[in-house]
This record gives sequence, C-alpha cells and structure tokens, in this order.
Amino acid sequence: RLGGAVVGLDGGQARLADGGRIACDALVVATGAAPALAGPVPELRALTPIKGQILRLPGIVAEGPVLRLRKGYVCPDPAGAIVGASMEAGRSDRTIDPGVVAALLANAAQALPALAGAAHEAAVGVRAGAADGLPLAGASRTEGVWLAAGARRNGWLLAPVIAETLVAALAGRDGPASAALDPARLSLAAER
Repeated sequence: RLGGAVVGLDGGQARLADGGRIACDALVVATGAAPALAGPVPELRALTPIKGQILRLPGIVAEGPVLRLRKGYVCPDPAGAIVGASMEAGRSDRTIDPGVVAALLANAAQALPALAGAAHEAAVGVRAGAADGLPLAGASRTEGVWLAAGARRNGWLLAPVIAETLVAALAGRDGPASAALDPARLSLAAER
C-alpha cells in the first residue's frame, strides 16, 4: 500500500506524504499543475491550473449524441444528463460557484428548454494546461522523471497519443508526437 501523494523526489526515490519512499528507475508524473512538485520538476511551473465546474442532472434521461453548445455541452448518461463545463484559467480552488452553475444550466436550457430549473449536482475539478495548449509527454530535465501532464480538459481524448509518445521516450526512441509534446519546448518559460 502506498503512503499517500508524492511530495518530492530524491535521487531515484519518490518521497511520499507519510514520509515513506519508493525506489524507481523512472518516475512518471501524470498530474495537474502540482505546485508541490514544481521544485524538483521545473517543467510543471509552465502549467497553469484550470478550474472546471460541471453539472449532473439526476433523473434527466438524455439520449443520442453529445450536444455541443456555444459554451459547453449536454452529454447523455444513464444516471442523468451531464452539463458542462466551465474553464477558469489560473484558478485551483475547488469551491462551487453558484453563478457559474446557474450559467451552465441556463446555457443548457437555452438549447433544451426541458432542462430549465432541473435538479442538479455540481462538481469541481482542476486540470492543468500549458500556454500552447499541448500536453507535456516525455523526459523532464530532472533525471529519472518523465512527464504525462497538462492535457487540459482533453486528457481522455489525448491519452492514447500521450501514452504512445511517453512509452517511446522511455524506450529511447521517437514517438508519434515527440517533438510537439516534448516538455523541453517550455523550458525557457518554466525558468521565468
């Protein structure tokens, strides 16, 4: 059993929140902005937190494809429709903002009037993104550390190319997006 979050790196070991350590040949940092790791992994300083709020509408059955809206979407789900999502760059708090929730619901109701006033549950998450909008996948300047971070809200879409690029880098070869996703592209920004 692991002893909590990684809070630092020391010579081939991941230091855990509970004081434990895990020896590793390669440590893959697959996280958000992770300010606690920005010291030992300088590329993470180039990532900006992006707060996102989303709504779940229990009991509202939506069928068919995802409905893309000008400012969001309505997604069918067996447990109730999902309405999303805000993107608030530079924010990492997990506080639900009633104004953002109301705007999300109003936006969805404009496209689907039956959603007006629907019962909803709000949730908040924080992602991270680089200034160029592309994730980081490859070697860090920190020896033994590799990155798979900063995919913004598109992590589930980009996961295959991030994984293929990272696996190739770990094997010492180029992957499908090695140059585009190379964390070194942001090294100058990370040092500022």
